[in-house]
Amino acid sequence: GHTITGTTKWPTAPTFGDDFLAFWSLGAANDVAAFEKVIGRKVDETNVEPFTLRMATDAAALKPADIDAIQGRLIAAATAYDEWIKGFDVVISPVFTSPPSPLGFLRGDVPFDTLRERLLHEVGYTLIHNISGAPAMSLPMGWTTGGLPVGIQFSGANGAEKTLLELAYEIEAAQPWIGKRPKVWAG
Repeated sequence: GHTITGTTKWPTAPTFGDDFLAFWSLGAANDVAAFEKVIGRKVDETNVEPFTLRMATDAAALKPADIDAIQGRLIAAATAYDEWIKGFDVVISPVFTSPPSPLGFLRGDVPFDTLRERLLHEVGYTLIHNISGAPAMSLPMGWTTGGLPVGIQFSGANGAEKTLLELAYEIEAAQPWIGKRPKVWAG
């Protein structure tokens, strides 16, 4: 048996999304620099998508003090999440904030600011796990009329991987998805 309790989304600061993307841009900058070493020249839009290039450029503009402040706020967010989730064994939430987006919604030639906002909106429930290191998994718990899976996210406190994997096993046994295929499928 399980006890189900309603809750609100975990606490985050108003700057959380921007801080996450700034931190993500540092990773993009590192990836771009590594790719330039591999190919032996500067990258451009012929070999790296515009969104990644812009993120790398934005990262280059960050000062060490900015990075320290961003990192401090993200650590505070992770700490707040760790405290908040102690009241639960598992938290159930959407993976995405809306049903699957149409093809091209996150296409590389979408203007940077539009794509940035779309990404933040789409994956808003998943970001904290990338920062806190807490485990989370997506299971196909529903299906669109087009046959695409609708994921539900199950997350837990740091160290709760075993609980989540056991839950996934129970759910798949009760509601198998092995034979489900969308109407258009390349497999």
